[in-house]
Amino acid sequence: MTSSHEKWLNELWDEWSSSPVRQADYEISGLLLGMRHNAETFTTTRIKTARRLTLLWKASSYVKSYQLQISMLTRPDKKARIIFTCPEKILKKPRRDTLWSWLKGLWGSSGALYFPKYGYCLTLRIPDEEKLRLTGLTWTKHRNEYLLRNHEDIMTFLYNADMISSALEFETFSMIRSARSRANIQSNYDTANIKRSVKASQHQRDLSEKILTSGVEIPERLRKIAELRLKYPEESLSSLGQRLNPPVSKSTVNYYWKKLENFLR
Repeated sequence: MTSSHEKWLNELWDEWSSSPVRQADYEISGLLLGMRHNAETFTTTRIKTARRLTLLWKASSYVKSYQLQISMLTRPDKKARIIFTCPEKILKKPRRDTLWSWLKGLWGSSGALYFPKYGYCLTLRIPDEEKLRLTGLTWTKHRNEYLLRNHEDIMTFLYNADMISSALEFETFSMIRSARSRANIQSNYDTANIKRSVKASQHQRDLSEKILTSGVEIPERLRKIAELRLKYPEESLSSLGQRLNPPVSKSTVNYYWKKLENFLR
């Protein structure tokens, strides 16, 4: 992954953590559900989840009834782990009209976005596969995760999760990467063509030398094409055909070479 991608991913997480709060209770449910949890204790190594959960809690219906406790466990040989303590009973199952807020929270604590060598990959761990079908996006399962590989689906996900700036920047990345991919394909195609042409030209030069020094009687036009190949080793078959009098097409020159090969058999 390039440094520009890493910078963009940092900006993506910044936008996620500070994005508009729409349905706080349901986003909190998704956010906590994506963490490791046991009873009323939820843990994560993602620092930005603390910022997001604090923002959501202030806008939720729980702020007057429950206290959110946040602490941090630091070990010398491991990442810092943030610990949230709150009632497990606040976790809500999403409805169709609250699904995207719930998914936004769930992705923030258990999802990711990668830039592999080819394509893109947005991942999400979700306990209820049925909820993904409601998004209308094309998800594929890999082990315990669900993936989006189509860049348009990833764009849709980011838009619906209120990460508009990141979605627009992702579209720019996609366009640049697509253009580079097409350029690489064309370059590889051209390189392969050049290699084939060089190999074919070398074969024709070798054939011409054998024919012209063998003493074998061959038609004048075949002798002429052999002489032209030795004189103009880098020219295409079409160009060689135009040097004959009268000129002939590329397919005719190909036919001449087949005839010349037959003389040496």
